[in-house]
Amino acid sequence: MARALRLGSTNREGAAVDAAGNVHVADTDNPLVRKITPAGTASTVVGAAGEAGIRLEVRRRLFAPTRVAVIGTRRLAIISANAALVADLP
Repeated sequence: MARALRLGSTNREGAAVDAAGNVHVADTDNPLVRKITPAGTASTVVGAAGEAGIRLEVRRRLFAPTRVAVIGTRRLAIISANAALVADLP
């Protein structure tokens, strides 16, 4: 898992662990929320690398996610510099 945490960004400000042991990490530099499994596999849950922000609706974007929290078993709360949202986990 340590290797997966080193990939991509130097500015990870918030993390939360779900019931399955997955770590969800707010990657502020790349406007992403990443999931790292107990086996160390990393994937993007919210956002896309290189985009200027995460599209929420036509006129709004989520910039610089800083905090995440797991809600129940299928939802993730995300706090950023300009918004807060709840996303369904895949």
